[in-house]
Amino acid sequence: MVKVAFIVEGKTERKIIESENFVKLLHECQIDLLLPVINADGNGNMLPEKLKEDIEVLKSEGAQKIFILTDLDEDACITKTRQRIGEGTDTIIIIAVKQIEAWFLADSDTLSQLMNDTFFSIFLKKNHTLSKN
Repeated sequence: MVKVAFIVEGKTERKIIESENFVKLLHECQIDLLLPVINADGNGNMLPEKLKEDIEVLKSEGAQKIFILTDLDEDACITKTRQRIGEGTDTIIIIAVKQIEAWFLADSDTLSQLMNDTFFSIFLKKNHTLSKN
C-alpha cells in the first residue's frame, strides 16, 4: 500500500478527507491515509516556509506522497497558486477553482444534514412558484 498524507486549507477539507467514506475509498485503491490530516488554517498559510516543517514531519512518518488542497481564492490563476505554494517532488497540489464550501450551498439537502438545520428548502416551499425569468 502507498502511504499518503494531506495538508488542507481548512476544517471543511479536513472533515472530508478524514471521513469514513473517503478513507474506505482510499483503502479500496490500496492507499493508506496518514492521520491526522494537517489543517493549515487558511490559504495565507499555504507558503513554502510555513509548510516545510509539516512536510518534513509527514515524510518522517512514512508519507510517500503529500497532497496539498487549497482554493484558488484571490490568485489570478492556478499557475500562480502553485508557484506561491511551491510544489516539490513529494507533494501534489490540488487547487479548487471554486471554494469547496460553494458546492455545499448548491446542495441544500447536504447542507441541511451537515448543519442539522433546514436550508433553502424553506424558501422553496413558501415560494413554490419560481419564475424562470
